[in-house]
Amino acid sequence: MPRYAVTLFLAVAAFGQSDRGAIKGLIVDAQGLAAPNSTLRLTNTATGVRWPASSDSTGGFLFAALPVGTYEMTCELTGFKKFTFKALAEKFF
Repeated sequence: MPRYAVTLFLAVAAFGQSDRGAIKGLIVDAQGLAAPNSTLRLTNTATGVRWPASSDSTGGFLFAALPVGTYEMTCELTGFKKFTFKALAEKFF
């Protein structure tokens, strides 16, 4: 079964007293081709709160206005192996 590759960009807000950030990335296959319409689920590991999303037509995704914390992200697409990894959203000043 084919595998995913994920390019992940972590970005957080640094405005005033904000405690929010964002996780942005790109889902591609092993050959580097976009994996559009992948089903994504981001879970805050401390609270269990989940955010569902889908990658766009270029494989891109954005989870905005996230509370600072540790997350687990799962990517699924028919014909591909399910991919899960951990991400950390931090507040930078």
